[in-house]
Amino acid sequence: MCVAGADQAFGEMLARDRSEPEVQPVVALARLDRQGISVRVSAEASGEEIEMVEVTESVSVAADANAAWELIGDPSALAEWHPAIDSSEVENDVRHLILGDGGRIEERITEQSGRSYSYEFIESPLPVGGYSSRLSVEPSDRGATISWSSTFEAQGASESEAEELIAGIYRAGLDAVAQRLG
Repeated sequence: MCVAGADQAFGEMLARDRSEPEVQPVVALARLDRQGISVRVSAEASGEEIEMVEVTESVSVAADANAAWELIGDPSALAEWHPAIDSSEVENDVRHLILGDGGRIEERITEQSGRSYSYEFIESPLPVGGYSSRLSVEPSDRGATISWSSTFEAQGASESEAEELIAGIYRAGLDAVAQRLG
């Protein structure tokens, strides 16, 4: 681009209507209910409001944190403790799950540190998008606390239906772990 062309482009950029802000506001609301903590984050992008839902489920177990992590800490071993998962394997940080009903989920393991790992959906039949999750174990006075949390957008279902579904999946897994670890 010649200098005259660059000057013209710069002038056009300065002349653009600045009445609309480039960054839209973000609003967060939180509530604590029987199913855990739920946070809704609302952001406006290109005139559309996007609702993000956060779900956190936890369980306390009598086993110490190391024993709890030994059971749940291997991302490829999810099928060994979660009743809804028939098989799970990890290849190159991608976890492949087959559900009891034959559905398939692909997840990317994004972080593994200490007694926690995080992952995000690559492909899933669940009615959520932008799904990012973390599973962790912390020591507690009576053993360990296992927490499973995620942030996502509801897609193809209402926010409350998607939230209830994800919380139910977490609860089924955490209840199975609690039954095994006491």
